[in-house]
Amino acid sequence: MSKHFSSWVNDVYTTLELELLELLDFYHHQPRKRIVHQMRLNLKKQLAFFQMIQLPPEILGEHINVIRRFQKLLGKTRAIQVQEQKAKIIEQALNTEDLISKQFKDLEKTHTHNWRRYLKEESIALAMKSIREGLALSYQHLPLEIFQQHLKEQMHHILFNIKALSNIVMFDAEKFHELRTNFKQLIYFSEWLQPIFHHLPFAPATIEEIRQIDRTIGEWHDYVALLKKVDKEEKEALAFAIKEQIEVHILEARAQLSKVESFLSPIEAYFSSS
Repeated sequence: MSKHFSSWVNDVYTTLELELLELLDFYHHQPRKRIVHQMRLNLKKQLAFFQMIQLPPEILGEHINVIRRFQKLLGKTRAIQVQEQKAKIIEQALNTEDLISKQFKDLEKTHTHNWRRYLKEESIALAMKSIREGLALSYQHLPLEIFQQHLKEQMHHILFNIKALSNIVMFDAEKFHELRTNFKQLIYFSEWLQPIFHHLPFAPATIEEIRQIDRTIGEWHDYVALLKKVDKEEKEALAFAIKEQIEVHILEARAQLSKVESFLSPIEAYFSSS
């Protein structure tokens, strides 16, 4: 064990905290869709980290709700941005003049206004500072060995879910979203756990395999969400084109999942024997 547990917790969370503050500053000076995506990803990582270490409720208090609400508001903005982009590509291919993407543009402005107003009402910086200080007080004397066992149990649970859901999605595409959640947890864990476990079998090629499946399922999810916003009778051609994309990404994800067993086996073996 190369690092004291409390130092590791502080390092991970401080990195996330500083990254979000920097992104907020970047967006203030030069608003970009890419920064909205990066901020939302950071907040999702924060929530995943809290779940991983099972932070006691008395530490989080209302602070975690500040994080959650901000993540949800950003999520609405990001979802509309993605749907607008995908709708625009299909509209151009169909050469249609009745543009649903313009409606999304207006919605994006509304959602952006909502999360920016929220930041004036709540201090994200104060919430993160309070959480970091609570972490420092709560985990300064916790033996790393206890947390190692907790992490092993979590990894077994994630790996079991991935293997089970990888089989289920072969005939039930609705489970793709739940599967993607578990893949994301595995990606985050691989990023954070190197100081806790020696010689983790998370090779760059393995992580890239996982990320590729995550991206494919993400594309499927985006088109499913887009289809829900389309009047299928009024915009029949657009709806048909979206359904085609959904099917393409279902087939692609299922093909990629055929390799899950091979690249998860070393990880599973490591946490069974370590």
